[in-house]
Amino acid sequence: MMKKIYVRWTKPANITQIDQSIKTYKRYLKGLGFSDQTVEMYGHRVKAYLVSIGTTRPSEVDYSNYRQNMIERKLSRSTINSTTSAIRRYHDMIGIPVEATYLTPRNIIPYYTSFHTILLRPRPPVYSQ
Repeated sequence: MMKKIYVRWTKPANITQIDQSIKTYKRYLKGLGFSDQTVEMYGHRVKAYLVSIGTTRPSEVDYSNYRQNMIERKLSRSTINSTTSAIRRYHDMIGIPVEATYLTPRNIIPYYTSFHTILLRPRPPVYSQ
C-alpha cells in the first residue's frame, strides 16, 4: 500500500514577502495600541515563525507544529507564551484564527535564590548630609 502524500499548495514565500507581511503586522499591532517595544518583539518572533514554515499564510497545523517544536527545544515558558501570543495575533490579522493555549508560569523563587538571601542582601549605604 502506498503512503499518503502531503501536498502543500501554498507557494513558498521569499524573504521580501515575509518582510512585507511583518511591516503590515506591525502596523496592525500599532493600530491595536501595543507599545513600540511589544510591536518589535512580536514582529521578531513572527518573522522567525514565518521563515521557519516558509509561507506568509500559515495554517493551524503549521502553528501547532511550530509550538510543539518550541516545547521540544525546551524554551522557557515565558518565551513560548509570548511567541504564542504574537503568532495568535498574526493569525487574527490574516483571518485564520488559531486556538492558542498558554503554559502556566512557575510562580516560585528560582532554585538558586532563597527567601533568606533576598532578606539578607546588602543594602546600599545611606549618606547623611
